[in-house]
Amino acid sequence: VENRILYAIMREAVDLVDRGIIDADGIDRCVRWGIGYKLAVIGPMELLDMAGLDIYAAVGGYLNRDLCNSAEVSKTITDRTAEGKLGMKTGAGLYAYTPERIDALRGERARKLVAVRKALS
Repeated sequence: VENRILYAIMREAVDLVDRGIIDADGIDRCVRWGIGYKLAVIGPMELLDMAGLDIYAAVGGYLNRDLCNSAEVSKTITDRTAEGKLGMKTGAGLYAYTPERIDALRGERARKLVAVRKALS
């Protein structure tokens, strides 16, 4: 279940990059400081009830038509994969990485996840 929800988010994020609406850093900032921290404290179904199902229905009536529903893997992803840019493991993907930066990012992620888990306990 988690991966299905995560992949829906990632598919939409990459589609927005493919269409030139926003870059990878912009997506990451929007998710991190928008829905990301909200979803740490309230699930999507609770959020639906809190906002109101009528609001969801009204917004979904026009927004759903524009959401990505492609069964294909994004051009952004296939192009980078073909170039051997597979992410941190190759030093480049959507971002470029040095070995030092990879270590720093992994450590930072671990510290933040522990802090969030403790805060939510």
